[in-house]
Amino acid sequence: MKQQLSEIKRMQKLAGIINEDLTSDIKSDLEKVSGLGPILDPVKVKEVAKELVKTSKKINPDVFQKDINAFNKIAVYLANNKLSKAATTIASLGESFRLTIWGIMDEVYPELWNTLFQEKYHSDAKPTPKDNLPE
Repeated sequence: MKQQLSEIKRMQKLAGIINEDLTSDIKSDLEKVSGLGPILDPVKVKEVAKELVKTSKKINPDVFQKDINAFNKIAVYLANNKLSKAATTIASLGESFRLTIWGIMDEVYPELWNTLFQEKYHSDAKPTPKDNLPE
């Protein structure tokens, strides 16, 4: 009986692995066929956009109005799948604001930064947006 249970668990694990690989392959194929670039999770993107707007309201408008506008633009760009514009705007910000945005993404949607940029987040370097992102 114990052997049967372990065999069932092994089969369940195998099915899970196959399912994850199949989902990844399907997503990749859809991205290629659609021509729209990466397929993002709309719920997570909406949450990132909401957090960006909420954070922008905490920034001092007397000193950082341009950066507040950038946060709000990035939120709109992400919500409208304009990933290239979002990445370019993020890259143009100063280090502390990039860190803030990375922190939001890392908490809400960790895969998003790697979708937008060629390299993982590094505070000393200006990130390079990936090629072929949707405008």
